[in-house]
Amino acid sequence: MRASEQTTEEFIRAATTSRLLQLEHQQLVIAFLEQSDLVKFARHQPAQTDMEAALAAAERLVLETRPPEIAQVEIAPKKV
Repeated sequence: MRASEQTTEEFIRAATTSRLLQLEHQQLVIAFLEQSDLVKFARHQPAQTDMEAALAAAERLVLETRPPEIAQVEIAPKKV
């Protein structure tokens, strides 16, 4: 999927009709992108908890959808 060349609506449409993402991952993408668009275009000011939830959802999506050969590589722990 060519996310960088698509609008949010186009990408959501592609993601929901693609067999590349499971339904649960499709829902994560949709929720994340809709919240991102609110911040970007409507100047929405999300609460700290909403931002943390969006970050956790994005991290989960990346970790759960990476190719098997990459999934085997150990990821460095986060610095807080």
